[in-house]
Amino acid sequence: MLVYQFGMTIFSLVLYFAVGMVQDADPNDTSCLWEVLISVFATAFYFILVFLAAWETGARDRIKVDTGRESKVPFKGALITGIANIPNFIVSVMGIVAYSFVLAEVGGNAVAAVSLLLLKYGASMYLGIGIGLVTLFGLGTSSMISYFVQVIIFFAGAVCCCLVSAAGYGAGYRNLHLLPRKKND
Repeated sequence: MLVYQFGMTIFSLVLYFAVGMVQDADPNDTSCLWEVLISVFATAFYFILVFLAAWETGARDRIKVDTGRESKVPFKGALITGIANIPNFIVSVMGIVAYSFVLAEVGGNAVAAVSLLLLKYGASMYLGIGIGLVTLFGLGTSSMISYFVQVIIFFAGAVCCCLVSAAGYGAGYRNLHLLPRKKND
């Protein structure tokens, strides 16, 4: 799962850079529509990859459980993705703690900047969603509110990834298919 995240991060960044070059050609374009669309597409694609990988693991584990070679582990799909998302969780929590220090005016600016930078490059598929929400609701007036919303989006993305993986693993374990299978008559 961690490999999928690295791949999607590179894929998302390439798409963002391409859109950035297009938007640089039109300096009057201030909308964030392209960033949001890229982010939604990249996130959906990432979640589909995670679901399919978890489905395959669940289907293999069902065979092992049925033959007695392995015991059933509840929530194994969420556990696998949760372990793969440990860096996202750590950096998100670090960003939230740094945000509270900045609000209390006792420092934390450097930690907040580093954590947001790590999140933007480590989980860039969620980047446009955060930018879109900040722009849509006019939260960009305060850089700290913008920062906090983006950190929460990254954390929520990691949690959603765990939920998608749990659903995929459960579907694979129960041999449930999203699309109907062809029957050989």
